[in-house]
Amino acid sequence: MKNCYSWIKKSSALMLMIFISYLGFGQLSGTKTIGGTNPDYTSITAAVSALNSSGVNGAVTFNIRSGTYTGQVSLRSVFGASATNTIRFRPDPANTTPVIIQNNSTSWTSNWVIGFDGASYISFDSCEVKSLNASYSRVVEFKGTCSNISMTGNKLICGDANATTSTYDAIVYDNTGTSNFASDITFDNNEFVGGAYGIYAYGNRTSSRQGKWTVTNNTFKDWSYTGVYAYYHEDFVLDGNHIENKPGYSSPRGFYGYYSYNLSANNNTVIIHGGTSSPMGMYMYRCGAYSNTTREGITNNMISRTG
Repeated sequence: MKNCYSWIKKSSALMLMIFISYLGFGQLSGTKTIGGTNPDYTSITAAVSALNSSGVNGAVTFNIRSGTYTGQVSLRSVFGASATNTIRFRPDPANTTPVIIQNNSTSWTSNWVIGFDGASYISFDSCEVKSLNASYSRVVEFKGTCSNISMTGNKLICGDANATTSTYDAIVYDNTGTSNFASDITFDNNEFVGGAYGIYAYGNRTSSRQGKWTVTNNTFKDWSYTGVYAYYHEDFVLDGNHIENKPGYSSPRGFYGYYSYNLSANNNTVIIHGGTSSPMGMYMYRCGAYSNTTREGITNNMISRTG
């Protein structure tokens, strides 16, 4: 009986060592290539599949070769991702033509080109990302508990040229509720083209707000309803953006803030074209500070209306 126990113990230890070795071998780190000649991955979706299944054990940079990549990019919680083990998608530095990521969503249940579902420590830089469907045309979607996501220098294009007020046509859509909090989200130096909303970011309620969205130095153009929408937030930063609608919709709103505590809004240019029913450059309701010692600034914003 003693020998049998000893054999089981040794076998269990061996199996654990094999499992750990297998897990470590499969994890990703370093620089990987996507597309082009002799790549590590033939497509972005193939690279993301490897990330989701294997995880990382170091920082990873995916250099995407020039070309058009069609398909949904769905990023989940990646094992091993951290402030040190970050994940970055960017065009290959040797590229001479753009990287285009696109998808034709056909249902509201899968309405995104790039989707973050419980994902963290991921960035996309300098890509053109566009939706192709005229009814379900979100470009980026957040759901689950996401954090430390950044998008820098991208061109984000809505596929619905006739978008009006539907959130199905928000270029960036953030699901609401405590199970869908997204925090430490950064959009910097991007170009948003079209859509009913440029950004639609929704927390939960007055006592349950999501925090730390930073929206800086972006251009929002040709949207119909709202450039940037921040509902039930805290520490939302809106600085240095150009926000300009396309004429046509009756009630355009450049920025709409509702219960966004510790809001910072500085040096934005908001241009509203037309609007026959309460057009708004910047609307803020209950966007106060926590206390006298935590005040933020709302300064140097230039707001104009034509038509």
